[in-house]
Amino acid sequence: MITQKTLQKVRRDLELVSHLSRYLITITDPDGVEIKIADSSGPRLALMTIIGRPQKLAPDFIKVSKRYGVAIPKVVDLCEIGIGATRANHPNNMQGPEGKVWVPSRKKVSWLTPDQYRLVRPHILAMLQYEADIQAENWARPGLDIEQSRFQVTARSKGRVIESWPKRYPIYSGKRFSVLKEDPLLLADILRGELKNPILNYQLHKFFLFSDKVYGMNRGSKFSDPLRYINLRKLAESVARYSYLRLENGRVDIARHLLAYMIRKFVEEDSQKWSDFCRIFDCDPKADPILALAATALPGAEERIAGLAIRVKKIHPDHVVFEVLGERVKSFLRKFYPIQLTI
Repeated sequence: MITQKTLQKVRRDLELVSHLSRYLITITDPDGVEIKIADSSGPRLALMTIIGRPQKLAPDFIKVSKRYGVAIPKVVDLCEIGIGATRANHPNNMQGPEGKVWVPSRKKVSWLTPDQYRLVRPHILAMLQYEADIQAENWARPGLDIEQSRFQVTARSKGRVIESWPKRYPIYSGKRFSVLKEDPLLLADILRGELKNPILNYQLHKFFLFSDKVYGMNRGSKFSDPLRYINLRKLAESVARYSYLRLENGRVDIARHLLAYMIRKFVEEDSQKWSDFCRIFDCDPKADPILALAATALPGAEERIAGLAIRVKKIHPDHVVFEVLGERVKSFLRKFYPIQLTI
């Protein structure tokens, strides 16, 4: 709920992020942009902050300002992007000269309009890639090249024979960022960028081929429900381990919106296979909220995010954590994937 104290907090938040943010982007009237990059001296918040004139305010905020006769600030915090462990608009611990300093959360009362977002969009995407490149350059190596033995049991006339062959997998990561779900324009571009990631599409295609093979072997069963014994999430571990679909804990747990995207891309709509795959993976490509948000991106999203390799790491109730791969990591991955990595 927005009260009179909120007006005071908005001013304090603006002063805080203006002095402590690592990147400060100011939208000036009528269509100018000023960028300030903080130096390394003194404590800094790992934030990319956009400030400017509030053109899209919360309705309650306007009512409270009129009720108490307080003027609406001419400049407010419009959007934040957390860098690394810092979360956008969340309380954070900042390293100060005398130890850690607790920084309170910032109140969200205004949002970027489409015109404002078009002004700052190229600078935001450039800074995301810059941060990812800096981190990748500081690593001892861009990724791990893992060799794992694959086994197959074949039945022959003289008995069962176990065949094995080596297969190499990359383990890699990028720079993590976070953005609020209340910033739909930026979030839609991020989600669209993930769906257009060539590495993700290659891995999802491989996963679909494996799933389709298992589905074809089981759907003709004469006993009970043929889908009852298909647990593709567990079976996929032998295929997706050490791949793009692997998480840090070593378990395969593909995000639900990626499963819905895979069905929408590779399965004929409204066919029997479409219905069976939706049932197996417990998702609906037509009603998935993440895919619906990605579809709301402003025109030309593919061209804007063509140079970024984005993958969403975790979707929280109020914010989304994603990562961007640095140029050094992209070069490392080119030898593993038989696709054109123009990213």
